[in-house]
Amino acid sequence: MIQLLDIAKTYPNGVHALQHINLQVKPGEIYGIIGKSGAGKSTLIRCVNLLERPSSGKVLIEGEDLTTLFASQLRDIRRKIGMIFQQFNLLNSASVYENAALPLTLTKMPKQKIYDTVMPLLELTGLIERKDHYPAQLSGGQKQRVAIARALANKPKILLCDEATSALDPHTTASILALLKTINRQFGLTILLITHEMEVVKTICERVAVLENGQIVEKASTNELITQPKAPAARELVSSILKQHLPHYLQQKLKSIPTKTSYPVWRIWFHGKASQEPIMAHLIQRLGLEINILQANLEHIQNELIGIMIVEAIADSAKLAAGMSYLTSNGLQVEVVGYVDRIN
Repeated sequence: MIQLLDIAKTYPNGVHALQHINLQVKPGEIYGIIGKSGAGKSTLIRCVNLLERPSSGKVLIEGEDLTTLFASQLRDIRRKIGMIFQQFNLLNSASVYENAALPLTLTKMPKQKIYDTVMPLLELTGLIERKDHYPAQLSGGQKQRVAIARALANKPKILLCDEATSALDPHTTASILALLKTINRQFGLTILLITHEMEVVKTICERVAVLENGQIVEKASTNELITQPKAPAARELVSSILKQHLPHYLQQKLKSIPTKTSYPVWRIWFHGKASQEPIMAHLIQRLGLEINILQANLEHIQNELIGIMIVEAIADSAKLAAGMSYLTSNGLQVEVVGYVDRIN
């Protein structure tokens, strides 16, 4: 559905906003692009509909390269691409209904046809009772729902979301993400969203790309990114949702080199079937390890349980090796984060 081929964007002042961007978004999926502020996310998503024209590379929508089109052809393609923004971009002098109808009004569509198109969208977004209200009378979440209804008015095949929940509180964010999921299922809409919030990615995205300094440093399914982050930027983002940082008291005691009186501290990643198995009980009962759980966190992400556990593993070297082998053979990732004298 969407293909970005070796996209680069350099501004006149010499700033390289994007470099060597290659990305493919499948029809009907929800794809996330995540990164810190200044990573180039907004520039990237604006290149998809050519609000920003790339300095080089190709932007393909359903196989057609937008960078080769005339202005009139590009306008036609853009009707297939809806977009919502962080700041809503509503007309303050227009009602909810008029804002949602704006794309159709500009094409001079007959009023009855506009009404027949817009009213179901207001029903879908929960705005029927507020159709005659104005933006100043709405909450932030309601404003974003108007923007979503407006973006759907032309019956697009693609929806671009530019930090669409960043200005909203957590409860409202959850409701907007639920709405986007409903839209994705009901219309088969392909959704590409950018965010700096890993919480958004884990809630809604099937696949994700991590952007850093204008370059994609990692691409993976959401579950793969969370359970096996490779790039430092990805690991930092993942740490924001799964509490994998060591407790402060443990950091103070942790040593990088083992001693005769110390034992290893393991960080263990659980996902899939392994997250529902009594792995720790097996380590203790079958292999004779003493396991001291120092920290644990479990999340339900994309219909799969994922978690991280930090434990002190107490045993002789042979049993420790057997325990490590047992964990990895059961599909868990294990990292030795250091060594501590026995924690009581």
